[in-house]
Amino acid sequence: KQLKRQYFRMMSDEKIKSAYPITKLDTVTGKYSLTLHAKKEKHLFFDIGGNLSNRPISDFFIAGQYNYIGKIGFSAYVNGYLGKLNSSLHGRLRFEFPTRTPFYIEPTITSSRWDYFKSSALFYSLQSPAYLIQDDLFGELNIGVPVGNMAKVVLTGGMSEWKNRYYQTNVFTK
Repeated sequence: KQLKRQYFRMMSDEKIKSAYPITKLDTVTGKYSLTLHAKKEKHLFFDIGGNLSNRPISDFFIAGQYNYIGKIGFSAYVNGYLGKLNSSLHGRLRFEFPTRTPFYIEPTITSSRWDYFKSSALFYSLQSPAYLIQDDLFGELNIGVPVGNMAKVVLTGGMSEWKNRYYQTNVFTK
């Protein structure tokens, strides 16, 4: 039971790609020995993508993640969107502590800008569109502890700030 619990806990870690247990019977002692062949996941990941549209909502996406396995597990993740309507940047760090009761600490931050003025017209518009930019900033801290093999308890706290700038004409000064 203890081996099964620890094996599934290890396999739930995204830094472990695979693990294959092999048991052999020692005919002299009548006991089994266990060998575990494990492979670590790649240290560095990149993702790229986007959305191409005939409307002014096209955007570009890029992300990267770094994983480290050591005395304290560590991963860093960052992604960003760039487009006429929305541009954002998100970052997350995660520190995993292998104590008797393992736990993790994960701070995150997200910054977004929504520009409704740039995305208001397809090709040409006769009406005067509203100038509206919304800036969002959000920070969060998560502390998590596993409960058995299938659940976890997470304590979360965060702060956010929203700013709106609005003008009803194309001619304005800040």
